Amino acid sequence: MQYVAGVNKIAFKKVCETNLHRQLLFIDPRPAFLAILSNDIRATTAGHTIVFDDVVTNIGSAYNGKTGTFTAPIEGLYLFSVKITGFYKSTASSGTTDQYQLKLNNNLYLRLYTNVNSGTHSFDSSSVVTVLELGKGDRVNVDCQQSDKYVEGSSRNTFFSGFLIE
Repeated sequence: MQYVAGVNKIAFKKVCETNLHRQLLFIDPRPAFLAILSNDIRATTAGHTIVFDDVVTNIGSAYNGKTGTFTAPIEGLYLFSVKITGFYKSTASSGTTDQYQLKLNNNLYLRLYTNVNSGTHSFDSSSVVTVLELGKGDRVNVDCQQSDKYVEGSSRNTFFSGFLIE
């Protein structure tokens, strides 16, 4: 077997020779992304995906900055990280516990909570790092479970990232 580096990608062509034929297999680049929320979301809508629109890194183009969804281009073990920063809205009387979800194929995988109030902390953040075994085409995204929540984004401290481990 021989490995030949691709052009401007972390791609390799694996050339296998057998007695019957020669087979050329392409191994996709290791997908990796970092997307940041670039502006505040002043009022969330329950069940809607949070679109982390400032796509800083997107090796393999598996993250869609218009929909906020990562689609696995190949099966494998992936690591994902999410940080949500909530902000207290003065329209809430005493404060709120805001609920967010990391979803796999539109199903709840993990929850994140922020607890914001006027008395002790106007900002609160929640983060999660997890490993997921994905099949080709599986989708991962983050959404808010409630409407009318304030997500802080203008300070670049709310983000979604992931990469293929193996």
